[in-house]
Amino acid sequence: VRLGELDAAVSEFEQALTQAPEFAHAYYAQGLALADLTRYSEAKTQLRTAINLYIAQGNAEWANIAQRQIAYIESLKNQSFQCRLQTIALLNELCRQQGTQKTPPRKDLKTV
Repeated sequence: VRLGELDAAVSEFEQALTQAPEFAHAYYAQGLALADLTRYSEAKTQLRTAINLYIAQGNAEWANIAQRQIAYIESLKNQSFQCRLQTIALLNELCRQQGTQKTPPRKDLKTV
């Protein structure tokens, strides 16, 4: 897998996990790749699986690292949501200043 080919990486990790389902690092790495693809829910699932395996294998250090990654993903989701809210507020303010009541229609939608 080449650098930046995240979809391919996710698939490769999936294949590796079918052969070695106890390989915690593969779950962890797949979780990071999924997070980079903004597939946050799937990423957290893989990271939680990694955490459980790390704990079962007595590796508290990596369990903590994976837990911090989940916290980071949560912060990304919250930042993304806040950015959307700020964008909507800004559009509404611009429309108010221009004397319109609604946000402008999207260019890809036909208007009557």
